[in-house]
Amino acid sequence: MFHHALMNRKLLALWGISTSSETPSDDDAAMGVDFNEDIPANPIPLIFSGEDIENQTEDRGDILENFSVQLFTVPALVPVMIEHGLLDNMIISLLEVTELLCGGRTLDSDGGEPLLEDRMVVNPAKLNDMDAPLWRIMYDMRYVLTHAELARYLLEFRLDLFEKLLVVMSFLQGMGSVRRRSREHIEYENEHWTTVFTLELEFYHIVDLLSEAFAGSGAAGKLAPLAEDQRHRVLDVARRVLLSWIEEESLRRSRAGSNYSESFTLHFPLHRLFGMLAHSMLQGGSVTVEELVGGIHADPESVVRDALLIASDIARSQSFIAQIHAGMWNRNGREVSGQPLLYKSPYCVEWFVDLDIFLLQLAAIAAGPHEFEKLLCSHFECDTLTDDTMKSVLQPIGDEKVSMMRSLVETYLRLLISIVTERSRCGFSDVENFRRRLIHRLALSDQPHSHLVQFVPRGSGFEARSARNPVHGVVDRVIEEIAYYTTPREMEQGKYSLREELWKEFDPFNAHYAHRERVLVEQQYPRHLSLMNIRTDYLPFTAIGSRRLFPAMSRLENLSLALCERSSFVGRVLHLLAGDMSSSWVSSALRECTLLVPC
Repeated sequence: MFHHALMNRKLLALWGISTSSETPSDDDAAMGVDFNEDIPANPIPLIFSGEDIENQTEDRGDILENFSVQLFTVPALVPVMIEHGLLDNMIISLLEVTELLCGGRTLDSDGGEPLLEDRMVVNPAKLNDMDAPLWRIMYDMRYVLTHAELARYLLEFRLDLFEKLLVVMSFLQGMGSVRRRSREHIEYENEHWTTVFTLELEFYHIVDLLSEAFAGSGAAGKLAPLAEDQRHRVLDVARRVLLSWIEEESLRRSRAGSNYSESFTLHFPLHRLFGMLAHSMLQGGSVTVEELVGGIHADPESVVRDALLIASDIARSQSFIAQIHAGMWNRNGREVSGQPLLYKSPYCVEWFVDLDIFLLQLAAIAAGPHEFEKLLCSHFECDTLTDDTMKSVLQPIGDEKVSMMRSLVETYLRLLISIVTERSRCGFSDVENFRRRLIHRLALSDQPHSHLVQFVPRGSGFEARSARNPVHGVVDRVIEEIAYYTTPREMEQGKYSLREELWKEFDPFNAHYAHRERVLVEQQYPRHLSLMNIRTDYLPFTAIGSRRLFPAMSRLENLSLALCERSSFVGRVLHLLAGDMSSSWVSSALRECTLLVPC
């Protein structure tokens, strides 16, 4: 069992800046540190001996809980933090704590005893044992990395330390894996699955601060981007750690057989970090997709291999979501059914949904449409469908198995549409992303101002008007362009409603909608189109071809052409649909396939 006092010693022997009663040195003055003004009066010392930790008294309280982080917010102390190895201590401590969270019983076999993990992956059941040290280190790291100079220092001069942070993130890969119950239902549900989402999102905050330093924006937009060759070095480190994890995981799966092949998870933070860095590189416009995926000097074969390896886990997680929607995981209870809802919640979509689709888009370009479609089809099990089976799937009747397969096919087609049409990470600006998110949220229902500001893109720097910020900014300007305000009556809350003419910009295939939200908004869409005397049969009114793309992603425009070839899965569906238009699901499938047909 974890020894709390020992962990306190490791944590607080830390953060190696001495703030005891020492007299400031000439070096301190040279670095611009005024210990009388910049450091809070009587701060709790940052360095303790082992005896200090072991001999805590009730009067002194828990040092861990009372340890001050005010020092981390003082800009003048940045040189001191660097000189005394603050980041070294933090990341190494985080690595050690995370290692203690790994291993143990994590997967439930169907009706049998729990399975033992043989890999280094965080076990959600252990999080409560080391709750305080883990979260405290991560929160302190967020404080420290808000200083853009420190984040820049890590990426420019300490790639060895950056790699250690990536190793920590590799321990989060595959967290919360579950196996499908087919005979017995879950009798006792736990909430570990929500903690796993929270943990990955906390790392997202850290990655976001590093991404700002990588792109050159910083907290106040004062830092220039890293040099081009250094950005490639950072990306090379991220790619190497990611591919190393993928290869090791592949070996484990081959050795363990069905124990791992039947388990599913949505948690791949290392993939998404790589996606964020690749997105920042693409915004500069001076790199190709092949260089991002395989490196500058990679040969074409290795580029294709690496692209498919990176996309495989993401494609598998998308098939997991499709299976949940099809009702194939009902016996697992809320532990599984709640995951797609959280995955597509406003707080998660930028990190989970947008980056997952972006990684699949990179793979489609780098590996080529045919190899990419083959990969997706295998994960959705569409490659096993014969024409006779497809004909039964296209009929409105059938047993439960046929109904589930029909749902999988429809979700697969929607995923292809998202890969072809989504531009959140490969073309849209922050303003365009914000505008699009608000339109699709207001299309679902009227919203108060406090809900709309939740959709401001992270790192955009946009601020809403408030008592602290009375300036009429981007947020309020966009809201007023697309919505009108309804004055509240009595105890009601004032809300914004989507302007009628903005339904022309609505996309019924928007990837951010959860399954239930999509059903609801599809019922409203035809009514609003009829009010404008527009008939589009659920297809987006605005042409997909008009959506901007980064230059390096321009081949995405031709992806639908390859996906609709007669030999492809979409081509087969279109061919079968041409012979039978009798069922209601046929019109739904046709709607999705038609959007993929190049104009």
